[in-house]
Amino acid sequence: MNSHDVLSLLGKSPEDKEFNEWLMSQRIHDRPHCAEDDEDYVDDPDAALRNARDSEIYESERHSIALIYEDRKNYVRLFGFSGSSSSGDYVLKQVAFYGPGISNYSGYKSALPFALNFSNTPAEVRERLGSPFATRTIHGLVADLWVTSEWHINVSYTEYLDRVAIVHVRRLHKYDVRMLSGIDDRNSKDSAVDVMRLGGVLGLEISDPRIAQALLPLDWSDDVKDEAEGADEVFSYAKRDGLTLYFRQVEEIGVPQLGSLKKGATYLAGFRLNRAGDMHSDGFDGQLPLGLEFHHTPEDVVGKIQQPPSEKGVAADTGYYIWEFNDCRFHVVYSLIDWQVYRVTCFAPFVK
Repeated sequence: MNSHDVLSLLGKSPEDKEFNEWLMSQRIHDRPHCAEDDEDYVDDPDAALRNARDSEIYESERHSIALIYEDRKNYVRLFGFSGSSSSGDYVLKQVAFYGPGISNYSGYKSALPFALNFSNTPAEVRERLGSPFATRTIHGLVADLWVTSEWHINVSYTEYLDRVAIVHVRRLHKYDVRMLSGIDDRNSKDSAVDVMRLGGVLGLEISDPRIAQALLPLDWSDDVKDEAEGADEVFSYAKRDGLTLYFRQVEEIGVPQLGSLKKGATYLAGFRLNRAGDMHSDGFDGQLPLGLEFHHTPEDVVGKIQQPPSEKGVAADTGYYIWEFNDCRFHVVYSLIDWQVYRVTCFAPFVK
């Protein structure tokens, strides 16, 4: 299995004739599928959804690789196009090559891309690829990131940092291109909300006309207000506009604020902005608060805000910062894999 051949399939669908023939030649028969096509869909839709998500990552023990697929619509949101010749629901987004002993695999046998070798130490990898764009720990392994004009490369090392463990490769998406160039080439949607105005109405009662004004040019309809009064989160704008609204009933708000609030009322408690592809959203395409952009790195974020966060932490593949300002609680989630902002959330001070 030649790594060049594998990487040539990125952006293509397993339903493409060339890709399907290659899969068959490698005796790879599993394909990604939608929940509706899963055998459990009728009897157990939740299980079907889990099965569908699991099918997006095919791990081949025989070949010691993982083929990581993406829903076509989500792929296009990020990459802007697909090289697929079919209308298949999924395309190949990323390939991972596993070293010997990793996840109990025997190790990828053919030559790795970029003239790398699983016996390489971190110093040898850096000598070959240059200084990494970032170094961080992902899923328990130290990993270096390189972003070239063509490739996004993550190299993870073994526990004792003595050799290469996994090499992940994908092509660049639009946020990578903006991160490299420093140029924001987007055309902001006419429907993008002014988040500074929206931040100014946090804590107002749901019927206050200033909320409707702040949400222009979106439609702040009675249906949306009814949704807000019945749930803590409103997702009506999430997929198309990358915006989720948070509401709280007066009974959920802390005691110090109760004296100034109306009994039985619902208040705008916060909002979340997602980038394209995150949570299958088209993404928020307006100006983020405090001059941030989705292509900013964690270092960029702290530099823009010009003060250390009140709280920070990391999970398996994401990290977060929280700032406690006088007028809001500001929360930034970033991807450890992409090393970019994923989503931004602003909460009224009464939300903890």
